[in-house]
Amino acid sequence: EQKEWSGPFYFIQAADPQLGLMKAWRIGDCDSGGDEWAEEVQLTKQAVQAINKLQPRPRFLVLCGDLVHAMP
Repeated sequence: EQKEWSGPFYFIQAADPQLGLMKAWRIGDCDSGGDEWAEEVQLTKQAVQAINKLQPRPRFLVLCGDLVHAMP
């Protein structure tokens, strides 16, 4: 088990998956949506597959921004 990093490394910063935003854009009302996530989930899976193919693999991924497109 590695406890310290040695040598160079890189990481991925991802931002704003905003699950539900595609529906809001599609219906032209960006204040709604948030209840249908299928498109965003598929795009997220594609991103993960692409990241997993990178060589060398990134040490970690940081996900920033809005995770869902819905008001609490």
